[in-house]
Amino acid sequence: MSSVEAHELPAVDVILKLLSSPEYWFAIVFSGLVIGVAAIYGAEFLRSALSLVSARVRQSRNRSEERRKADLAMLVARPDLLVIEYVRVVFFFVIGIAAIPLAFLGASVERPVESRTRR
Repeated sequence: MSSVEAHELPAVDVILKLLSSPEYWFAIVFSGLVIGVAAIYGAEFLRSALSLVSARVRQSRNRSEERRKADLAMLVARPDLLVIEYVRVVFFFVIGIAAIPLAFLGASVERPVESRTRR
């Protein structure tokens, strides 16, 4: 018998002793029942919470779609607003493109070292 086999035998005896005790089986059955009941109520809570979130997301999506349709109808009805909107979009596009090199330039500038130490 090697040293590994001799070391494993006491652990096997302990496990077999635990499996034969009624306290072990009571604990297993009780914890299984608790977990099962918690899973049932947890699933119901999760289902109701997800349906509430889904309804709110659907309402928000419908409101934004209605706003988008109203904005499109207004732009179709008034071509001058369409031109102003186009100018606004191009302006912010140019600002966004110009901000990219400025961000890299600002990140590459070294900050001056303080001449005095903090007290």
